[in-house]
Amino acid sequence: MTDKDRNKIHIQMQYSTNKQASVGDDIKCPICGKAFTKKQYSQAFCCIECKNDYWNLKRGKQQTEIKYTSNVIG
Repeated sequence: MTDKDRNKIHIQMQYSTNKQASVGDDIKCPICGKAFTKKQYSQAFCCIECKNDYWNLKRGKQQTEIKYTSNVIG
């Protein structure tokens, strides 16, 4: 398994954790790693740019500037 594959798995796991969190919980953006407080039940990302990067990555679109963080496991 490559580092890129591990990072995708880690991002997906953080996304799932964020979706299950309650409003008012402190969570971490799966894309950039920024900590923030969840304000809406459906919120999983710190900003729209990270949300777009996630869905582009998930759909397999080539991104020139996805903000991969040091969240890579390994």
